[in-house]
Amino acid sequence: MWVVEQVHESGSNKALVAFAQYLMTETEEKLRTMGVTMDQRRRLMMASKLGLGPLGQLSAGPPGLKDKGSRSRSPPPGRGGSQVAPPSALVALAPGGHLVPAKSADNAKRRLADQAARAHAISRGGMAVKAMASAVVKAREDEEDLDSFLAGGRHTAVQVRQEKQKKLVFEQANLEKAQKSADEARRRAEEREALERLQAEEKRRQDEVRRRKEEEKRKEEEKQEEKRRRKEEKRKKREDEDDAAASAEADRKEKHASGHFKAVMKENESKRQHWGESVKGRVSSDYKGLTDAELERRFGATQSSSQEKLMTEQEVLAMLRKGKDKKTK
Repeated sequence: MWVVEQVHESGSNKALVAFAQYLMTETEEKLRTMGVTMDQRRRLMMASKLGLGPLGQLSAGPPGLKDKGSRSRSPPPGRGGSQVAPPSALVALAPGGHLVPAKSADNAKRRLADQAARAHAISRGGMAVKAMASAVVKAREDEEDLDSFLAGGRHTAVQVRQEKQKKLVFEQANLEKAQKSADEARRRAEEREALERLQAEEKRRQDEVRRRKEEEKRKEEEKQEEKRRRKEEKRKKREDEDDAAASAEADRKEKHASGHFKAVMKENESKRQHWGESVKGRVSSDYKGLTDAELERRFGATQSSSQEKLMTEQEVLAMLRKGKDKKTK
């Protein structure tokens, strides 16, 4: 430390050195126990070397210490001008070149030596003070630069942190927005698919209902067509039967109208009534046993007058059988 260095340079005794070391060690220990950081202790020590701050008086030492040290100093060898011969016991050569009493000469030499040592110490101390002041100023400037740099760094760090926080919030908002958009799109897609499924199911159901209705309608039409066809067949069959019966009746009437029966029935009502009875029984009973020749002779005159040929029994029976067969059909 500066006090210790000055004590060594000034040639003080060991007690002064020990006291200075004790003083600085005790002061530093006190500062350490007070919770002062190492950087702050260094600043206080440097200020105390310049005589500034609360430790300036402590670094100077107790009153009378420097005087005691100065009185105990001995002149360094080789200083104080040229060597002179040791004076006698009564007189001695003063620094100015004149003779003085020995005691006064010793005191004068001692004072000159002390002044020279003090001037040398002051010169070296001034240089040290200037160096220390420059170091303190430079350290202060460096510290200010460091503080400014750290402050700028802290400000930049705060800005970076704020920007990062803003970016994080923005990204989080974008992520939430994208997530909401994706959820909304998925929900719409699900709703659209559900609607399409419902529409497809409804269409399938309607197609099934329409198909069943068409099938029932087709079956009903086929049934109605079958009924109409059967009815038409029955109608045609009845018409054919009626036509056949009418034709048979017409043939029968035509055959009955032609010949001897028509002429006989026109004569009188009694004969018409007579011939209106069953011919078969009458022919069988009235003309039984007669041959065709006999019948020809019997009815020949009537036939010749009316120019109509009388039917034989076989023809009458055949005509009756034919009419009966048509009716049964």
